[in-house]
Amino acid sequence: MSGERESVREAVYAELARDHIQTGAEYMVMKRDARWKIVYYLGESHGELYDMLNDPGELCNLWSSPELASMKETMIKDLLVWSLRSTLAGRQQETPKPQQPMLI
Repeated sequence: MSGERESVREAVYAELARDHIQTGAEYMVMKRDARWKIVYYLGESHGELYDMLNDPGELCNLWSSPELASMKETMIKDLLVWSLRSTLAGRQQETPKPQQPMLI
């Protein structure tokens, strides 16, 4: 509340399941950072990739750009790892205080 910024997120993630209205996809996950936005539709060959510095209106989908293929694959892996960790974290129950070690 002092007006000082403690930390800033490097990226924002979002996920949506069963979006049959917009895309028909069963599951999609998105990552947005200062430069890029990627939307991955699980099980689909298409997706969305935007350069937010040069295309803030998201008018030019770079998903099929051969020059960005390697970066896109790295971003997809990052999305899937985030999604898996998010799913696991959501299923974990709060752990009580750990048991104290036994003295031998």
